[in-house]
Amino acid sequence: AVIATNNAPYIYTFARDIQGANIEKLQDAVIATNNVAYIYAFARDIEGANIEKLQDAVIATNNAPYIYTFARDIQGANIEKLQDAVIATNNAENIYVFARDIEGANIEKLQDAVIATNNAEDIYDFAKDIKGANVRKLWKVIKTTKDLRWKKYFKNYFNIWW
Repeated sequence: AVIATNNAPYIYTFARDIQGANIEKLQDAVIATNNVAYIYAFARDIEGANIEKLQDAVIATNNAPYIYTFARDIQGANIEKLQDAVIATNNAENIYVFARDIEGANIEKLQDAVIATNNAEDIYDFAKDIKGANVRKLWKVIKTTKDLRWKKYFKNYFNIWW
């Protein structure tokens, strides 16, 4: 009856609160709703959840903030797989925060991805905040941007004369 509702909050709450609930069936049901918030919550909160299966469901939504959040919060998450997924979204902000916050992230790969977005603000933030970022490489991209504000911020922050 719960599964037939196709109601992600109801399915999640049932799995969380009812002792002896069939977690595997409820997990499949929450995935079928395609509700990324409850897929993530299921992985985070439900004991016995299949992290890999839920991770793949989050990736399938192509929702960059939840892909990042899954990597940040879910023990046993596959960082490399989630990193590739966040890069595939082409979401500059989430690529940047992935590099900033996720232990084991490939900084060089994420740097190339943030450059590919051509988002001056997040390229600047990447250069400023990410240990191991190639500032010269990022500057070469920033100085070609039409966004003079971020070019100025970059020059001033890094005291660039080259």
